[in-house]
Amino acid sequence: MRKRAIDWRTLVGPEGDEGSVYQAALLCNACTSAVCEELAAQGKAPEDLDDEGSWDSDDYPKRSDLTSEESDSPQHCGSHEGCLSAVVLPSGGKIGAWLGGSLTGEGESWLAQEVRDAVEEPRDEHRAEVCRLWRLLYADQLSEHKDPDLLDVKRLPARRLGEKALAACADLDALYGIYEQRRDPGSVIVDRIPVDERGRPAAAETALIDASRFEGRPVVEALAEVIDEEAWG
Repeated sequence: MRKRAIDWRTLVGPEGDEGSVYQAALLCNACTSAVCEELAAQGKAPEDLDDEGSWDSDDYPKRSDLTSEESDSPQHCGSHEGCLSAVVLPSGGKIGAWLGGSLTGEGESWLAQEVRDAVEEPRDEHRAEVCRLWRLLYADQLSEHKDPDLLDVKRLPARRLGEKALAACADLDALYGIYEQRRDPGSVIVDRIPVDERGRPAAAETALIDASRFEGRPVVEALAEVIDEEAWG
């Protein structure tokens, strides 16, 4: 039996429980330890490491459990691609270690839009992969922002020949094309084009939905119901 490949995102965990604030940047556990060792070797470590009030974070890292912090955006190590625990993206790029923590209400809304934008426009490989990572790491908080948004119908990634496109939509995980079915006016075709773990469009899934469910209603409202029912399953 063929083993299913491991989703690279599941290998990423929080690295901020023993992180720090240093020179206006947040550092992960490993980078904090490395800076402290380097400063100690240069004779720049504080005399009393138990008295954090005796030094400024510009001079020496102040340790903190960053996994308990709340922020307006996902927090990663300020060492960026040079981080000792950097997240290696499938495309080969690197970003600083994820520090953990939760998002504020504004942060949730901002991230939901970022993830949705990357689904709509996946050609920036680096951005798409980072957004898919955030989608998983903040899945619980993003659950309140799952409903689809209406797009310009010209944004449909693929078109059905002979079928009239009624709407294009996107949520945090897929693009949707909604079409009037010429041969059977009583049914609406809904194509779901999910993105994979790297943010790339995967094979389309198709469902036939009774046209009456879309009549006289906002498209996104009717589509949200179809999504909840997992009509493509």
